[in-house]
Amino acid sequence: MYAMFQNKTQSKHNNSKIIQRCPKRRGRTSFQLHEDRLLRQLVETYGPKNWQQISSHFNGTRTARECRERWNLYLAPIKQNPPWTAEEETRLMNLVQEIGTRYAVLAKFFSNRSEANIKNKYSQLRRTFIRQPKLSATKPNGMIDFPIPDLLEMDRSAYSTTCALVIPDFESFRFTSGGNLHAEEKAVEFAEKLPQIAAGIFPKDVSLFFQISKSPCTSQGEHPTRTDGKPGCLQRIESLNGKTINGTTFHCSMGATKPYQPQMTGGKQSSINAYNSSSVPHAGFVRT
Repeated sequence: MYAMFQNKTQSKHNNSKIIQRCPKRRGRTSFQLHEDRLLRQLVETYGPKNWQQISSHFNGTRTARECRERWNLYLAPIKQNPPWTAEEETRLMNLVQEIGTRYAVLAKFFSNRSEANIKNKYSQLRRTFIRQPKLSATKPNGMIDFPIPDLLEMDRSAYSTTCALVIPDFESFRFTSGGNLHAEEKAVEFAEKLPQIAAGIFPKDVSLFFQISKSPCTSQGEHPTRTDGKPGCLQRIESLNGKTINGTTFHCSMGATKPYQPQMTGGKQSSINAYNSSSVPHAGFVRT
């Protein structure tokens, strides 16, 4: 009986020793600059295949797999990973449609890019895609029933305007007036110069929704609210509606939180009239 008890105790003791010998699993951490320098020196000394020997110089902080992946995906001289061009983005999108997200295969089509760089770029392109509620049917007078999303902070100044450009299935962007440019002007110019348009990534028809804190100024009508000789923001949006750039046609709609109220007699009513009579589909004011 004593022998049995002794054996159990001994077994328990041995198990505790086994447990103590098991190293605690370490989560992966980013390589530091001094580690990258050391890894380059070791690869130069031992070559880009002796990863067990190379990892032994990291005093247990890096495994052979970590060293191999760090070198092959980021540090290898043949993988320079320069800034992406529009042509490369287009090629990547086309290849993904044909091949899928097999990054090892995709890397063969980009001589100076690593698998990680290609994966990160494709993820960057994909995570910009968002969903937006569909616009309802246009009413006869051009008004649309569209609740303005809560993307904008109300403007604090009587002269400043904030505009959010929402591109369904892509992304939303925010602009603020400044530098002699109105927020709507910045949004229109931004849409016209999107890299995805130049690269031909966008489909043939793209919807743009201009969410504006105040109705856009106009340079037309009996009482124009813009008198500096430049086209009114309303006219800029209207000229963009139906415009085709590099095979992509824009279809614009807009929604203003409240009417623009310039310091001129009848300015507010003129702004309301211009907004309500616009050829661009538009939502009603939330505040008047």
